[in-house]
Amino acid sequence: MAEWEERSPWAPLAERRGVPGDALTVYGCIGTMDIADVAADRGRVLVELIGKSLAYPGTNAYISHWGAETMVALAPPWADLIAVDYPSIADTQEALWHAAAHPIDFFPEPHRAWLDERGRVDAKGIAHLVESPDEILVIVCGGLGNLHAMGLHNFGPTRAVTRGIGPLESRSH
Repeated sequence: MAEWEERSPWAPLAERRGVPGDALTVYGCIGTMDIADVAADRGRVLVELIGKSLAYPGTNAYISHWGAETMVALAPPWADLIAVDYPSIADTQEALWHAAAHPIDFFPEPHRAWLDERGRVDAKGIAHLVESPDEILVIVCGGLGNLHAMGLHNFGPTRAVTRGIGPLESRSH
């Protein structure tokens, strides 16, 4: 998919990852998940719904020790709504990270011990989907419809890779 940089309220993903100019990010997702909403009237509410939707207990991110990333692809109207409450991408990622978590007692008993033994439970008894907010990659793409976002989980402890690309005339065909 292509990021719609011109419609994003935040800097392009490549720039946020330290790659200026034209770039390509390769992200190995295991599939897509639709996140739909027709009731949220504020960015904070939408971010909470998206984060909670991302953090399903059987995702590979929970069974990794640490190192997983997850990606969220937002339609431009949702990005605009979220940016009202979270003008910076770092604040958006932080809010998604807090929402993409479960109290440890949410998990079945064997999973509680497994997560705890691997350092996946914080001092408040919360298991976060990923280790830090910057491991939730956010892009803006899609059309101007306002009902859907896409969650893209990867396969365990794998990372997106972003590289600059040269001008079209320098590429071989």
